[in-house]
Amino acid sequence: MEPGGCADLASGQLRVWSASGEELAAVCTEELGDVLALKRQLTRVCQTPRFRQRLLHDGAVLDDATALPKAAFDLQLVLVPFSRAYRKHRDELIEAAATGQLLEVEKILQRPQDADLPGTQMGKRPLVEASSAGHVEVLELLLEARADSNLTGADGKTALQLAARSGHVETVRILLKAGALTDLSYRDTYMTALHEASSSGHSEVVRLLLDARADKDIKAVNDQSALQLASSRGHAETVRMLLAAGADTDSVSISGTALHIRRMLLQARADMSSLNSWRGSPPHGASAQGHVEVARTYAELGELLQKTPT
Repeated sequence: MEPGGCADLASGQLRVWSASGEELAAVCTEELGDVLALKRQLTRVCQTPRFRQRLLHDGAVLDDATALPKAAFDLQLVLVPFSRAYRKHRDELIEAAATGQLLEVEKILQRPQDADLPGTQMGKRPLVEASSAGHVEVLELLLEARADSNLTGADGKTALQLAARSGHVETVRILLKAGALTDLSYRDTYMTALHEASSSGHSEVVRLLLDARADKDIKAVNDQSALQLASSRGHAETVRMLLAAGADTDSVSISGTALHIRRMLLQARADMSSLNSWRGSPPHGASAQGHVEVARTYAELGELLQKTPT
């Protein structure tokens, strides 16, 4: 953090010192408005979230809202450990996160309190609860406090899985940016975030997960892929996205699917069969070449095209 930009460094430079007397940073006060902004910059220097930072001037702790002076100024930075969080304190943070109480979450984190501590109710965690409910601002605050985006909550699911299931697009985007792993699966069903979003037909979430290179062919319980789940539930746009991403159609059962979904699957399967086995031969020649499966696919597609409007 270099001072650059001050017209008069002697009158506009702020220096931050450690308790041992080491200079940690020198910044131009014109670039920062208040103590909160300075703490956020210092996070990169001391690798400690702002909630555990205390800035002192002449021995007095400065409030986050305190405006920084324009004159030369020296501050001391003290890093404080997490306070002891009793069960009541843990549950307070979880309740505030789950209900979107932004100011209350800020207040609790300032104690400072570890954002990853589970509550007393079956291991609930603040970040998982906030993500499940789609409370974006609370989620961002918890991530700023270095909450782990891959921990599981009370039901064994991650924040990303729950946000994907509920279709919280912005929440999913923030979690992915924070490094949430796309292919972690639920312990009982082996459902990943992509399975959850596909099963519920949240196509925008599916797009975000595919862009983040989520495994599109990983299988959940009963050997179900994301494409199988989307197909069986009639989510046409999700099916279209997965097919466009190259999802495997071979293991997807078309039995019981809606006609328009079946048509999409058969067309995609036929296109793939054509690419792999056809080599320019006409459909009627497939059986003659021994490509029975290709011929069957085209026969099914032909029958379906007669039933379904183009």
